[in-house]
Amino acid sequence: MQVATDQAQALAEEIVVGEAEIDNLNAQVKAIEERLYAAKKALYDLIASAGKTEFKCPNGLWPHIRLNRKIFKAKGVSDERLFAWLTENDRGDIIKPTVHWGTLSSTMKEYEDAGNELDPTMFNVVEEPVVTMTNKGKFLKSRIANPQP
Repeated sequence: MQVATDQAQALAEEIVVGEAEIDNLNAQVKAIEERLYAAKKALYDLIASAGKTEFKCPNGLWPHIRLNRKIFKAKGVSDERLFAWLTENDRGDIIKPTVHWGTLSSTMKEYEDAGNELDPTMFNVVEEPVVTMTNKGKFLKSRIANPQP
């Protein structure tokens, strides 16, 4: 019986310690993600303020920026109201038993691109700055070969 008790205790300890390690790593990942989001936002703002969509850095990195817009049905808007609005604005062809958010978003972007304005009581718009980086592999390879102090 003592062997089973010792095994159970060892396994319980392993689980608790492992879960604590995972919680710690998740907290570290979250902190890094927040730091990277702030850096991407700052880089986006810097490049956009110069009226550019890309910038070639002396170190070989080449950030490109774009604004990713997602459009969703506003909270509290019924499907019936949404369907009526879509029909009135010549977008009724996307109506199925439900409208997939991706279809709604892309259709509303086309609607805006045609010079129309969205009804702010019907839709929520989320704008997310996106930064993509060209030459990451080459940069990281050279950094590994020539570590910085």
